[in-house]
Amino acid sequence: MGLFQLKKNSLSYKTTISYLILTVVNVSLFTIMIFENQFDLINQNTSLNSETKSNSIRMKIDAVLADKKEFTTEMLAIVQKELKGVGIYRFSVIKENCEIVADVLDGKIEETKRQADKEEIAGVVKAIQKNNFENKMFYHIIDRANNQIQIYVPVPYGLDKTIVIKALLSLNQRNEKMRNLIIQCVVVAVLVVFIHIISALFLTKAIIEPLKQLADATMQISQGDIKARVNIVRDDEIGELAIAFNEMTVALQRMREQDRGANPLTGLPGNITIAQEIDRRLRDSEQMAVVYADLDNFKAYNDKYGFTRGDDVILYSRDCFVEAAKSMNDKRVFTGHEGGDDFVAVLPYELWEPYCKAVIGFFDHDITQFYNDTDAKNGYIESVSRLGERMRFPLMTISLAIVTNHLRPFSSHVELVTVAAEMKKVAKKMEGSSYAIDRRKA
Repeated sequence: MGLFQLKKNSLSYKTTISYLILTVVNVSLFTIMIFENQFDLINQNTSLNSETKSNSIRMKIDAVLADKKEFTTEMLAIVQKELKGVGIYRFSVIKENCEIVADVLDGKIEETKRQADKEEIAGVVKAIQKNNFENKMFYHIIDRANNQIQIYVPVPYGLDKTIVIKALLSLNQRNEKMRNLIIQCVVVAVLVVFIHIISALFLTKAIIEPLKQLADATMQISQGDIKARVNIVRDDEIGELAIAFNEMTVALQRMREQDRGANPLTGLPGNITIAQEIDRRLRDSEQMAVVYADLDNFKAYNDKYGFTRGDDVILYSRDCFVEAAKSMNDKRVFTGHEGGDDFVAVLPYELWEPYCKAVIGFFDHDITQFYNDTDAKNGYIESVSRLGERMRFPLMTISLAIVTNHLRPFSSHVELVTVAAEMKKVAKKMEGSSYAIDRRKA
């Protein structure tokens, strides 16, 4: 019951039901509109066809009865021939007293003298009444049971006599148009359903699936897996939501790592551990060098590419320091991360220069991978400075400040930090990636 309730309340379920209702409504509206419009046209065409036939009958019979005072049986063959010319093969000749003179069926003339039935009498009477109102009027009855239209056309002749021609027209043409109309409505309904299916698939792909990814990743985080990420790369609100979600998970991971005494992004020892390591070596009177690293133009990069890409650069820098430490093949090389783009390395004094060259070599080798093709080719990016001015900033480089206790003693890491700040300024003034060592004596 709980699983059923969950499915019933899901966004996918609600969207599906909404689309089904919308599809039914749209199919109904489109088919009804088309059916009513075409149905009226078919009826109008049927009426127009009946009127055309009645006018043709009237003209032909008028020509036959011109200057005639009586309608004789000898005229039947002429009437049959004339009406055959306008496509009338079945008709009856009825006098105004409702006596049927003859029936013609598919070319055969049957002379008769019988009284018309009730329906025929009503048709004759109404036709004569219409004739009295307007000469071109006629009366017709649609007989769906026999698939035909009965047309009663009054034709006056002589002084005050009237003869009525009852012609039978087939409804086959109208029925064929109705079948085509039904097929057209079915095709439109299928097309509307198809469009709705495509729209539903697009909606599912564009919104439902990304939201489901976010929901699944959120569930993983709630269960303790804070490394969960969503791989959604889009230039819309969903993409912005995915970026914000990934940055949130990074922040959560940092907070967890902080509890473990390490930098939350790189996993390297943080400020406290770095300070403890420097102070320990000072107490042990080790000849050491402390390398303070800072990325040049990192803020401009962050402003343009975003913090998530900036974190990728930080991780790349971490790997450069780790690889440089491995290349020294000395376990006494310590690598720490104060935060942001500030790294610290503590190592034996004699290793400082090859170590710095190794870091710069690793860093400069592939830093362009974090830029798009245009910026990498130009060698700079356009961003806003700290003063709010739009400027060009070169690609990122790395500056290394080296402080040692080889020429003068230090009592604590605080003193080294002060000197390192001075040396950073010196290194940053140099073009490209560079390093500067403090050679001053006590």
